[in-house]
Amino acid sequence: MAEQRFALELVQSNRAVYFDGPAGCGKSYLLSRAAFDAVQRGERTLLTCWNIEMAKRHRAELTVQGPLAVMDLGTVMLKAAGLTEHPKGATGTWYQEELPKLALAKLEEEKRKPAGAAAVAGAGAEATSGKPAPPRMPGPPGGRRPQAGGYQTVVVDEFQDIAGNPLLMDVVLALAAPGGHLMFAGDEHQQIMRPVTEQVNPFGVAKVRVPDLVHAQIRRNCRQAPALVRGTQEILGRRLGFNSYRLPINTPGGAERIEVEAPSEVAALAKALRKLTREFGNTGVVVLSPHAKRSLAARVISGELDDSSAHAEDLRWLRSNLGSGEGSVQYGSISKLKGIEADAVVVTDAGAEALEWSAEHGLDWDDLLYVALSRAKHRAAVIGRTIPH
Repeated sequence: MAEQRFALELVQSNRAVYFDGPAGCGKSYLLSRAAFDAVQRGERTLLTCWNIEMAKRHRAELTVQGPLAVMDLGTVMLKAAGLTEHPKGATGTWYQEELPKLALAKLEEEKRKPAGAAAVAGAGAEATSGKPAPPRMPGPPGGRRPQAGGYQTVVVDEFQDIAGNPLLMDVVLALAAPGGHLMFAGDEHQQIMRPVTEQVNPFGVAKVRVPDLVHAQIRRNCRQAPALVRGTQEILGRRLGFNSYRLPINTPGGAERIEVEAPSEVAALAKALRKLTREFGNTGVVVLSPHAKRSLAARVISGELDDSSAHAEDLRWLRSNLGSGEGSVQYGSISKLKGIEADAVVVTDAGAEALEWSAEHGLDWDDLLYVALSRAKHRAAVIGRTIPH
C-alpha cells in the first residue's frame, strides 16, 4: 500500500512522527511495523498503549526476536515504579495520578544511578513481547535496566487515550533515551476515556512537548468493507474522512440500525446474532455496549431477565452462545474492548438512555458509537431507537 510505505519512510527519515487518521486506516499496523524495524536495527524498543486488550493484540501479532517490550502503559508504569501489582480496588486516581508520579520518581532515581549499578540491579529484568531474545543483543543505553527507561524507540498506539494527562506524557518521554525515536498514533474522535470538556487535540499536545514531531495524515481505509463505512456514516450522520479503500467497493458488508425498545431488545439481539454467526461463526462476532455490568448481554447472562417471558427461547439461545469462553460470542463495554477487531459487531443499549448516560458522564455518545462500529470489518448492527442528532 503506497500510503503505508510512504508513512514508514517518514519514520526512517524523522526522529519523531505522529500518525493521525480515523479508525481502520492502519495506524496500529504502521506502529507495529515501525517497532519491528527498530528491533531489527538492534534498538531497544517499547510498544505501549493505554488499553489492555490492544496491548494483548500487539503482543500476539508482533513476532520478533530482540530487545522489545510490548505492554499496556499501566503495566509499564507499575514496573517502572518497582511494583508487582496494582492495589486492590484501584480507582482512576491511582492510574492517572498516583502511579504516574511513583513511576516518574523511580525513573528519575534510576537516571541518577551509576551505569554499572543500574545494570547489576536490573539483571534479568527485561520485559519483552514474550519471544526469547538472541544472545549478545545490545543492552540499554548506559547499562540501564528496561524499567529505568532509556528506550531508543518508544511507540505509543491510541495516543489520544493519554494525551489529556500531562503526567502520562511525562512518563512516556521519561522512558525514552535522549534523542530517541518517538512514534505516536491517534484519532481525536476516539477520546472516549474522558469527558468532552477534558478532551484535547492529541497532536497539538504532543507537538508542544516534542517540537520536531512530524504530522502524518493517513486516510486510506485498510480494514473495512466500503459498504460498512457508508452505513456507519449514515448512522452517525457524519463522514469519517477516508479518501480510498483497500477492499473492493463491492465487498459484502453494511451497517444497520434495528429500531426496537425494551423488552423487544432480547429478540432483536438473538435475531441479529443468529444471522451474523451463520456468516462469521461465534468467534467472528462481538457484542458491545456503553455499559459493562448493566449491558443487555450481561443481564442476559446473569439471569436477571425473566425466562418465563415471551422471549424465553431467545434467552436460552443467547445464554448458550454469549460468553468469554472459547467458541463463544464475546461481549463487553465499548471502552474495554476498543482495541479489538471482529468481522461483525452488534451494539446494544443504544437508545435514548445511551444519550442520557453519556451526558451524565460528560461523554460524547456519537464518538462512543463511532468507536464501537469501527471495530467491525464487514457488518454492524445497532439495536435501539434512533437518537436525533
